[in-house]
Amino acid sequence: MSIIPYPDGINKWTAHKQQASIVADTLRKCKVAPRLSMSPEDIQQYWMMRADNMANCASVLIYNYCRECGSMHIARSYLCRDRLCPVCSWRLSLQRAGEMWLSLQKIYESGTAVNAAMITLTAKSVTGENLEKSINQLLTAWARLRKRRSWMRWIAGYARSLEVTIGTGGYHPHLHVLVLWADGYDRQLTQRQICDMWGDALRVDYTPICDIRRAYNKAPDGQTAEWERTMSAAIECCKYAVSGKITTSATPEQLGYIARALKGRRLIAYGGTIAAARAALSLGDDDTPADISEITITCPKCGSDDVISITYQWATGGYLMGIPYAIQK
Repeated sequence: MSIIPYPDGINKWTAHKQQASIVADTLRKCKVAPRLSMSPEDIQQYWMMRADNMANCASVLIYNYCRECGSMHIARSYLCRDRLCPVCSWRLSLQRAGEMWLSLQKIYESGTAVNAAMITLTAKSVTGENLEKSINQLLTAWARLRKRRSWMRWIAGYARSLEVTIGTGGYHPHLHVLVLWADGYDRQLTQRQICDMWGDALRVDYTPICDIRRAYNKAPDGQTAEWERTMSAAIECCKYAVSGKITTSATPEQLGYIARALKGRRLIAYGGTIAAARAALSLGDDDTPADISEITITCPKCGSDDVISITYQWATGGYLMGIPYAIQK
């Protein structure tokens, strides 16, 4: 048998798995009550169980190796699906981005011009105790904004995601919104108008910061570079609720407040033409990463059935290759 190369993609799994180990260790020290009326023993048991699940996430990966062309591809994974897990957040962001590409392509293929923009809607930073309340306020304001007449007139579709960051001012929840402008839109909504609309919807006594990136277009004669920039905006909207950079540097208390605030939330939502395209593609609304379960026994690159499987088991700091075994034909 020829020497089996180490999979290129496993380096990314390793990096995120190492982050997950750090977050799991931090969760074991958390004392924030995930729910009211929990005893200290129940609180400790809850975080220990969640930490153990995260520590075991993606501990086993199975790759298929084609002896005909030498290609390797991931065939199976086992994920914990915790919203704070860096591995699961990474996989979910890839899953979301792929689905968004399919949805926008579906809209474009229908003959509709894809005019997109990226909007970030913010509010003032808050303390950990007020994070849940702030997120409630954001999502309620988002529901109000979508009912505004000018919004309904000019927004044909949207994808909305929630993100939480931590800074010197405290916890900063905000919304990323990819919008598709309706036919005939010609910059009818200015950044100032959207900021005013968002402030009214948020019902605060200050003008919140709103960031609006220029719109890009893919009409039937649109340019590839513009389409790529549209996809960059779409990927920004599809990223994780909390980045691995934040979770790995957060304190146990910070992780506890974020976990409690995100529990039961719908982190991403779709509407209008994007929701219709997803329905046409039979894409579900489950907001968790899917395990990889590749059941094919042929090589996706060359079609050969001379394929073997290799198990990679997580050890301290990296994945160790097991003994290759033939796939049952």
